[in-house]
Amino acid sequence: VWDTEAYMLPFFILTDPKKAKELLLYRYHTLDAAKHEARQLGVSRGAKIPWRTINGKESSPYFLAGSAQIHINSDIALAMINYFYATHDHEFMQTYGIEVMIETALFLLEYGHFHDGKFQIHQVTGPDEYTVLVNNNYYTNKIVQEHFRFLYAYIKTHKKDLIQVLHRTNFSDEDIELLHKAAEQMMLPKDEKLNIIAQDDAFLLKKDIDLEALDQEKFPMLLYYHPLFLYRHQIIKQADAMLALVLFNHVSEEVFKNSFDYYIKRTTHDSSLSKCIYGIAAYQLKNTELGYEYFKKVAELDFRDNHNRTQHGLHIANLGGSYLMLMYGIFGIRFGEKLILNPIYQSEIKQIQTAFIYQGVHIELNYQDNQISIKVNHPITIKIYNEDINIEDIYHLNLMK
Repeated sequence: VWDTEAYMLPFFILTDPKKAKELLLYRYHTLDAAKHEARQLGVSRGAKIPWRTINGKESSPYFLAGSAQIHINSDIALAMINYFYATHDHEFMQTYGIEVMIETALFLLEYGHFHDGKFQIHQVTGPDEYTVLVNNNYYTNKIVQEHFRFLYAYIKTHKKDLIQVLHRTNFSDEDIELLHKAAEQMMLPKDEKLNIIAQDDAFLLKKDIDLEALDQEKFPMLLYYHPLFLYRHQIIKQADAMLALVLFNHVSEEVFKNSFDYYIKRTTHDSSLSKCIYGIAAYQLKNTELGYEYFKKVAELDFRDNHNRTQHGLHIANLGGSYLMLMYGIFGIRFGEKLILNPIYQSEIKQIQTAFIYQGVHIELNYQDNQISIKVNHPITIKIYNEDINIEDIYHLNLMK
């Protein structure tokens, strides 16, 4: 499932790029099965990454919360983009990655369509599996947009090195321009009255519900309520619209906060993939007390067996989420042509030490008394609070309140 690339791969990209590459190569080696799945779904070109698989074939029995989650195509693409930013491994991209990104994009271009001047993607399920078969799921459309934008830019820049890949995938100049048009005209729903992003075209039209008024013993809700009860209410299983904001942080601070305040009240966190995302969002909003409360819940999930399931195994993606809370939440790290670092001022955790590799440079971060020392073994330029800082050895940073 997408847990590997979305929640676990950032750890491997930053600490063991070779392992990250091996994980990504699995998607390349199972591409033929993904093409077959696309044909099964009535799409004539490209590949549909299976929602749940062992051998590359789709094994999810419930298409509403399985195959309909086409966002997995772009989740894989984003993982490859992040790997490339962190490694500058052009050989991987030109031999494997771009082919996967093209095939998954071809599927998405046919699955979606242009209407009223917008590229729209209908009949999908986003990360929130309590809301299924919707039009223009915000997370899906946003991550597809990022997928298309990167792929278009990479092909335009490196076209002479991609001739064989473009020929093998039958990706024409018209397809390349269609990719750009779809990205620029992507439908990203917003509610102007509430001044929030809309989870999809219809979520805000559904009957609202007070989750705190429900029997608190009947969670996770899917075990106690019929799916039709869940589907007709504003009930969210896990971070969905907020996941798009955490990953891309592309809206104003006001829209970010309004969206957070709205969706957190309607989220059950019935998935272990949810609290880490809301925790990161809380940190971004400088609500460090709430961020820390989520951090503790994420870190303690299996350690204290809070879901009473640890005897069956660990929530591995949740463990990845705890790493994301540290790196994305407190240190404000994001992948880009330059490493992005936007650390937050917080007092709940007194000292943090971590180390990772970015573009071949070993980077150590030491967080203490709301100061960070950044130590590198080779010069590197890091974008810190939107300013390019060239670090040759050690850089000391006082955090902004």
